Amino acid sequence: MTLYCAWLQLLLPLLTTGNLLSPITVTPALYGSDMTLDCNFLPASMLNDQFLVVTWQHSQEGRGDMVVHSYYYEKDQLDLQDKVYRNRTQLFPEKFPQGNASLRLMDLRLEDGGLYTCTVNTQIGSTTSRIQLVIAAPYRDPHLILALLDQQQSSITLKVVTGGGYPEAKVWWTNQTGK
Repeated sequence: MTLYCAWLQLLLPLLTTGNLLSPITVTPALYGSDMTLDCNFLPASMLNDQFLVVTWQHSQEGRGDMVVHSYYYEKDQLDLQDKVYRNRTQLFPEKFPQGNASLRLMDLRLEDGGLYTCTVNTQIGSTTSRIQLVIAAPYRDPHLILALLDQQQSSITLKVVTGGGYPEAKVWWTNQTGK
């Protein structure tokens, strides 16, 4: 229940913002893992492969739009690909006839979080999909340290040690009454 509430707190601002272009799919992902971002289009609109253009972009506050992956003239076109994505992306051209232009993003980093836009252009029209990628990292198991500070006053210190996670954890101590 706690994990669900934490995800809901992260995602609520994204779910409540207005979106006139296309619906946004919110996708959680783990730091360091690989993730496939879905992008589907009507395969009937692809009459000839040579006119198919697939473009993936990443929007990030303060950086603007970055090219993640491009495909046209029947091959990957990575000259304009932002350097942070070099050797970390993959399309599946064998799935284009089924209307699948999904992107595999490998070795996820915290800065990979943000809004991804997939645009597929064919001779007949254009399709746009948008995905909000939310990156999280697992925390190490917490350890409780109990230390006796002053034997005369019988005071003790409790300390919890963990780390490595993202987003930043918030820890608070309460007694039986919740105070």
